[in-house]
Amino acid sequence: MLLIGDWFLDSEREMLVNETSTIPLSRIQFRLLHCLAVHNGRPVSKANLIKYAWGEEGFATKNALYVYINRLRQLVEKDVKRPKHILCLRKEGYILYPKH
Repeated sequence: MLLIGDWFLDSEREMLVNETSTIPLSRIQFRLLHCLAVHNGRPVSKANLIKYAWGEEGFATKNALYVYINRLRQLVEKDVKRPKHILCLRKEGYILYPKH
């Protein structure tokens, strides 16, 4: 399991888990979080996130990625307007800070 804030990413069940609840993730949500968690604290480009989540032939847009990232923030962030775990780095992509 990979730590994301107060949550663990359960790779076997593709869920977010904490002490009191579990949240099932869509395949795309899981892949995005997994990719960010594997790169723990290092930026991942938008192109690489799209490739990882939607596959080599994936035709997702950066706008679709933005929508999914915002949905993930709603799940793991205490304050979505001031994210501490899933951050956008201008011209670099996204980065996950698992602990704060």
